[in-house]
Amino acid sequence: MTVVIAWREPGPDLLWMVSDSRISQPGHVGQSVLTDHGAKILEIPVHLARSANSGFFDQTASRTTFGFAYAGSSLIALQAYAAVVPLWSRLVTVGESSLPSLAHFASHLGKFLEAYAKGVGATGGDPRCECLLVGWDSEINAVSAIAIETAQNDGAVSMRTACSSAGTVEILGSEKESVRQGISTLPEDPDPSYSPANRSALRYIRSTLKNTYRQDIGGGVQIGFANRTGFEISFDVQPLSGSWVPDMRYRGFNMEDIGTVGEAFISLKGMG
Repeated sequence: MTVVIAWREPGPDLLWMVSDSRISQPGHVGQSVLTDHGAKILEIPVHLARSANSGFFDQTASRTTFGFAYAGSSLIALQAYAAVVPLWSRLVTVGESSLPSLAHFASHLGKFLEAYAKGVGATGGDPRCECLLVGWDSEINAVSAIAIETAQNDGAVSMRTACSSAGTVEILGSEKESVRQGISTLPEDPDPSYSPANRSALRYIRSTLKNTYRQDIGGGVQIGFANRTGFEISFDVQPLSGSWVPDMRYRGFNMEDIGTVGEAFISLKGMG
């Protein structure tokens, strides 16, 4: 099972997503772990160009970044993701300078999800996949989220609005009710500066990762957030016992190992 949890903050227009980073498949006994560094929360850059006096589409009309998360078939989800990334960064317009609505983007993504799901299903594979597309919706001038799901029987796609109001929680995965129950039964947060709405899902993921008997959930914590400026992936920051230096991880990788490219430093935000 994959665990992806999204929720909308009360107050500011802010939406969070968290997940584990383990990818597994059914084995002879329970689940077989494929990797503990899987990508389940990703960014999609979006760029809309328009024609300037030169006659070419060389002027930026609008740009943003969407967040994309999934549970279920990583083959279906990641192939659909790989299909839209180069397309959505090359949009052009001769009319409105604002981006299409998030619903239009979700509908476009759904075409790829359905095609890959039907292909997998036709060969006897499991076509089930749940995805969440989040970001700033220019049509309603607010952060929005749309859940997209492929059907078990034929891979057909259905869509619905998610995290529509502050405090609402969206859960992707096969054990939604047990996850929701687990979140609701967490002990009270010892830090009073955090409300249950904006902390409990992250605490649930972290506490679940400590249960080493689980084969379907594991690896590290993935965190991303959407606001007016777009969507951003973040480092997961946790305190180290006896040290003032925090432990910073990305999909289970330690920042000390992957924090530089040559002489350049990675500049992801860190979220505790």
